[in-house]
Amino acid sequence: MASSQSLWSGLRRQPGRRTYFGVLALLLSSHVAGNQEVHPETQYVLSTAWGERFVSASDLPVFESFNKAVNEPNSEVALAMYDDILQRLPTLPEALINFSGLLTARRASGDLARAREALTSAIASAEHTRLKAAALSNLAHLEQKESGLNLAQLAESEALYQRALNEDPDFVDALFNYGTLCDALGRYDDSSALYSRVLAIQPSHTLARLNLANCHFHRGETVKALQLQNGLISMEGTSDAEKLQTLVNMGQVVMLSTCVES
Repeated sequence: MASSQSLWSGLRRQPGRRTYFGVLALLLSSHVAGNQEVHPETQYVLSTAWGERFVSASDLPVFESFNKAVNEPNSEVALAMYDDILQRLPTLPEALINFSGLLTARRASGDLARAREALTSAIASAEHTRLKAAALSNLAHLEQKESGLNLAQLAESEALYQRALNEDPDFVDALFNYGTLCDALGRYDDSSALYSRVLAIQPSHTLARLNLANCHFHRGETVKALQLQNGLISMEGTSDAEKLQTLVNMGQVVMLSTCVES
């Protein structure tokens, strides 16, 4: 029994993910800078992956700063850039979301409280469903990680994931992270359904495939688990680390199955 417990603890699941937003648009600042007649409140249409928004000429430099912050490799410099951006445009949801992600990763004194505050502001200010879903999902993930398996906190995280999916039912990060929460609670039927939805939307999602295989194993569906794991190893796009983890899991599935049979 002791050896069985040790093997079970090795069936590692992949953690959830935070959503970050990339460059909003390639803005031709020279057009504005070179046209001295442009009024600061002249409206421009900014096209993004999730729709269009109107932007005043006076705010264009903020969006340019956002694009630079996205491409900044130094996280401390990027944090300072987002801080400056939010001083100038406090309700820019993409900046709030990215800012919160960097704070959560750094985890210095007060960072988690500031991250929560930023995500709460992003939820309130986001007009597009994908942005609101991302902020809700990231806040749910933050609370889930900090819960220490406290059931009350996990219930709050679950409610946030559900709100995110009400905004955007196909938001992959919310589906995947919600699946990891259900895993933590031993609700493998629920997590299996969530990972299956992820794979229906994004078949190349290797972590969802790995976690779904673990769900099958915990539900006693050893053959399905091994089939998924075997396919994951040969699937294009699977990283070396994911292949190694899959091989470890496959070995443990076989060993545990052998122990049960004997």
